[in-house]
Amino acid sequence: MKRIFLTCLAASLLAACSTTPYLDRHFGEASRQAMSRQIISSEAKNGPQKMDGQAANSVIDRYHKSYAVPPEPVNVFNIGVGAH
Repeated sequence: MKRIFLTCLAASLLAACSTTPYLDRHFGEASRQAMSRQIISSEAKNGPQKMDGQAANSVIDRYHKSYAVPPEPVNVFNIGVGAH
């Protein structure tokens, strides 16, 4: 009886312990590595490069003009027709 009680007590105490301390320590490491591999320049982590007002204005104008006229629809039935 005493042995069963001690076994149940030990099992209940171990149930509260973290079973994955190694995994918890390295949680999110794969995401951080993938994000760091996408950055080519080490200076890019510091934020965007400075841009003068005239260049920034032309970039914004080009962006807005790209949405002024919708692109022409593509006929999907021609895909692969005539290919050898």
